[in-house]
Amino acid sequence: MSHFSFDQNTNIQFKGRRYRIGNNLPEGEIELHPIDSGSYMILKRSDLQNSYSKGELIFLDKAWAKLPVEEMPISKLPEDLSQLPKNIINETIKKKKYVIARLERKDLSMDEKNTLKIIKDVSEEINDKKPPRSSAVLRWCKSYQKSGGQILSLVPRYKDRGPKNRYISTEVSNIIDYCINKYYLTRERKSVVATHDFVKNEINTFNKIRAVNTQLKTPCSNTTRNIINELDPYQVVLARYGKETAERKFRQSGKGPTTTRPLERVEIDHTKADLFVIDDVNRLPLGRPWITIAIDHNSRAIAGIHIGFTPPSYLTVMKCLKHAILPKTDLHSKYPEIENDWNVHGIPEQFVCDNGKEFLSESLEMTCHQLGIDLSYCPVMKPWFKGVVERAQGTMNRDLLQVQPGTTFANIFEKDDYDPSKHAVVTLHKLRTLIYKWICDVYHVSHHRGLNGVPIKNYERGIKEFPPTLPRQIKDIDVLMGRKDERTIQHTGIQFNHLYYNSAELSPIRHRLNGNKVTIRVDEENLGHLYVYDELERRYIDVSCTYPEYAEGLTLWQHSVICRYVRLQNEADSDIDAVIRAKADIQEMVDEASTQRKRKTGTSMKIARWQENNNESAQINEQSNTNHQSLKQDENFSFESLNLPDFIPASDNQPHSSGWGIES
Repeated sequence: MSHFSFDQNTNIQFKGRRYRIGNNLPEGEIELHPIDSGSYMILKRSDLQNSYSKGELIFLDKAWAKLPVEEMPISKLPEDLSQLPKNIINETIKKKKYVIARLERKDLSMDEKNTLKIIKDVSEEINDKKPPRSSAVLRWCKSYQKSGGQILSLVPRYKDRGPKNRYISTEVSNIIDYCINKYYLTRERKSVVATHDFVKNEINTFNKIRAVNTQLKTPCSNTTRNIINELDPYQVVLARYGKETAERKFRQSGKGPTTTRPLERVEIDHTKADLFVIDDVNRLPLGRPWITIAIDHNSRAIAGIHIGFTPPSYLTVMKCLKHAILPKTDLHSKYPEIENDWNVHGIPEQFVCDNGKEFLSESLEMTCHQLGIDLSYCPVMKPWFKGVVERAQGTMNRDLLQVQPGTTFANIFEKDDYDPSKHAVVTLHKLRTLIYKWICDVYHVSHHRGLNGVPIKNYERGIKEFPPTLPRQIKDIDVLMGRKDERTIQHTGIQFNHLYYNSAELSPIRHRLNGNKVTIRVDEENLGHLYVYDELERRYIDVSCTYPEYAEGLTLWQHSVICRYVRLQNEADSDIDAVIRAKADIQEMVDEASTQRKRKTGTSMKIARWQENNNESAQINEQSNTNHQSLKQDENFSFESLNLPDFIPASDNQPHSSGWGIES
């Protein structure tokens, strides 16, 4: 994905018109020169950043400046790297390592001699037995720079050349595959030559019982070798050497703890707040929220944060990463108590995390590759490899949270007779205000002993030479960070967790697939729409739910709770109206449960999670409520009986009462 910044001569589309950024004026103002027509403007950088966050500003490639507006492909969503074959992905990532190593050496000329030295160093580092030629690396560098740093520019296209099938017959191909699986992909580790000898022996055996005019032709050794080379390298090492060797060989390695510029290395981690929070309305304890922090290693400035009751997951990681990338232009409108700005934003070069299950996912890996981020893992049981974020979490707990009423104390011997559930006085909104104010008005502007400087000042000095970059448009982030799944397109559209999504653009895709599944990405925070991958156009399309009054603004977790409630009510003949009523009933139970004096902590946190995710766009259509009476609740029914899940997988295979799915 291309990276952009508000630098001079950058082309943008702002409120429907195209401009070229001119000089950066004093006091944070920027000149905008019209490309087509219109008047010259001067706007503040903060206003442009705010427009970008709202989706009103899109960065444009330089080549697009000469195209008519209707021919610019800005409406197309990004191509998905994860849709390519695994061996192509591995080859692309390997090519990127050579390109990055070459481009980082700005002090060397782009000649063959200097490039050969870099190729040798990289091939030894990644154990590449067949390093590329210097001319190939220089060609890759030009393509990578011309594309604006898109990893997709390095995707090998040789698969699109020549015939799509092997030159050998199907029978010979099957024999080769059989011999590779039986002799080559084993712990005995037969060589390619020995495997090819087995292939010839198998073909000779078959030819003894075949007619002369139907004899199978023995392939050359290079044919067997090429087929082996097409195998997934990880699967080959896994079969021949074992899982431990495969994981060690193919794990991405980090650049080390030394950084020279902002956002070169961003570390992320979760922690449970040493503080009990209470409900904003009835002042009753809810529990301890989770805090996810992403911090810039070079400046020690906190890049992004997520605070809520959702346990660590891919969703919370994506929320924190998105908060770190986007400009925080709405900070003062939401939290007027904060005095200083939070100017840290941009795409990190390296994303460092531990080995938690929320980080070990293909979706996170593909999202980072697509954004141009190097995802690195710390060694198991060695948290000091990301010590910057560990220390920041400790500083926040010690200096901010543990001095507030309601703290749990990190040391159990300090508790004495203190009961945090009785002394908790901080609401979730107040907690967010405290943490954001501490970050902007205390931590960022205080002297950091390990840095020997002030974090925000160090960041601002660094971005003058290395300005932060952003994706072309905010919608690209939403697509790439969505949860990946596969579904079949029916005449009614796509069904996801009993919701239906349809549009006119799905019809041609459905006919092309002929019953095969299509890749989708789902925003777990808003089920009002999802994104469907069009393999022909190599782009995602936006498809809305057929019942937006229900799904818009609804989270996947809330929807799962509603579905479970409908099943518990055993409404065999229920439909969308029943689901809407269930949504209202659950909200009523949440409000009622919030007023009870005795409540389990786990249930309190689930109630808090429901209320945290509930917003104006997820409110129930009032007109629908006036046409139906609320369901009569069982007098023995309680909110605890819902057994609210921490996470519900996106699967339609759960048992449920027939007829309650949402259909258009």
